[in-house]
Amino acid sequence: MRSLGIVIVVAVVLTGCSEILAAFLVSVDIPQDSYTVAEGRTWQVPVNISGCDSTVPDNCVTWHSDNGCVVRFGTGATATTVHFGTARVDVEVDGGTSSDHADVTVTQQTPVRLQLAERFLPVAHDGTGVLAVRLFDASDHELRRPATFTSADTTVVVVLGVDPGCNGMWPDGVQIGGVRAGSTFVFARFDNLVDSSAVTVQ
Repeated sequence: MRSLGIVIVVAVVLTGCSEILAAFLVSVDIPQDSYTVAEGRTWQVPVNISGCDSTVPDNCVTWHSDNGCVVRFGTGATATTVHFGTARVDVEVDGGTSSDHADVTVTQQTPVRLQLAERFLPVAHDGTGVLAVRLFDASDHELRRPATFTSADTTVVVVLGVDPGCNGMWPDGVQIGGVRAGSTFVFARFDNLVDSSAVTVQ
């Protein structure tokens, strides 16, 4: 029994050592030190992962952006360029045995279309509602910009405030409040782009 116990202990130790060794054998490399990507795009950050025994190499690493308002990661190396600016992206082998990074410059695109999410929005008297806003470039990629909001008739509907996106860099939408029964329009604007939603207070 004692010899069997020794064998089990040795086996556990060897297994643990092999797992540690395997982790040290995993390495990552981002081929370039820097990348330039247009804003509003979803792309795969190029990376070489070697030594990973998983059928999905991304399972062996973790991605991070130092500025999620510029570059935001989804699953694995899939990233979205949220807003123009710069960010550093890092990839690290789970366990910290190997890592690499690259600088990403997100180039500014021009919005050509602004769209409120609802064409018609009912709001209860003394109630509130939220209108989401989106902007797009000529290729229909979504952009983020500081749109402003106004009510055509503040005796019917008032703008209560915005739904701040990414620490207030842009509004994801606007919160409105019903004052009295009636109908009016709420406008969203950015530069020369305008859209409106019909709001009915019941």
